[in-house]
Amino acid sequence: MDERHWWFATKLQETFHIGPYDSPTMLEDFMAEQSTLDYLNDFLAPEGHKKLFFYCPKADPNSLLPRKMNVASSCAKLKEVMDGEAICLYFIRSNLERVIDPTCVEKEVFCGEIKENPLVHFSSLLSEIFAPILHAQKDWGSSSEDDVSHFLNQIDKYANTLTEYANATIAPQQILKKPESQVTSDFKQNRAAAVNPSILQEYENLVLDWISTIENILTDGLEER
Repeated sequence: MDERHWWFATKLQETFHIGPYDSPTMLEDFMAEQSTLDYLNDFLAPEGHKKLFFYCPKADPNSLLPRKMNVASSCAKLKEVMDGEAICLYFIRSNLERVIDPTCVEKEVFCGEIKENPLVHFSSLLSEIFAPILHAQKDWGSSSEDDVSHFLNQIDKYANTLTEYANATIAPQQILKKPESQVTSDFKQNRAAAVNPSILQEYENLVLDWISTIENILTDGLEER
């Protein structure tokens, strides 16, 4: 281990708030693990990992279980972070052609913390930055106007889909309406509701609304295909 490894350790210490509730040797033990060293050494070497993700559960003074730090080179394992149960620190390098110099690690490696659902950030990045830039692009080379129009429409659809899904993961949206008059499992109440014109009309309108909603969803799906 050299200065580069301790630079990573300092960032982990600051982000994960390793303190009195953790094992005194938590960080040292993690940095000394062979799997951690393999990830770091590969990241620091030429043509190695371009990104690294370190994640750890949030500190909980009421928990008796020791926290465990993890490292991965792909965001596929960050389910805990997306659920808000962990802290994630990412590192990205832009130049893979040479080894990272121990004297200027902070200039060659970008780092930051994922504080919210990554999908929310990505959808915002696409809809607020990339999409407007693409729409303002004037020179598309040999591409025809139809190809450019189709591409921009697909970008807009993709951005809208991501935004809807990101919002749904935070607060699930109700697609089909629920009846205002809830009928319980009580047999007598069910018999009374079965001959109540207002309740029957409400449920008939509700079924028609469900049919319309489902047909619209199926139509949109066929158009995207």
